[in-house]
Amino acid sequence: MKLFLIQLCALGSFLVFYSNCEEMMKLVNLDEHCFQCLCHAASGCNLTFGCGEGYCGPFRISRVYWRDGANVTLPGDEPERNGGL
Repeated sequence: MKLFLIQLCALGSFLVFYSNCEEMMKLVNLDEHCFQCLCHAASGCNLTFGCGEGYCGPFRISRVYWRDGANVTLPGDEPERNGGL
C-alpha cells in the first residue's frame, strides 16, 4: 500500500509539472512592434521582396510554413495564385 501511494504521488507530481511546462510553452499574442522587428530581421522589411531561395515576402516565409498557417493572403488575393504567398 505504501509503495502504491508513493507511485501515485510521483505520478501526480509529474502531471502537475508537465501541465505547467505546457502552459509556459505557449506564446503570448505578438504586438505590432514584434511583427516590425521580425520583418526587419528577415528582409529589412522590404515589401517588394518576392520569392527567393524557397522563402517569400518581407517575412521570408516558406511555402510549407504558409500552408501550415492556413494559406493566409492579402485581402482580394487568391492562395492558388503563383506568388499569392
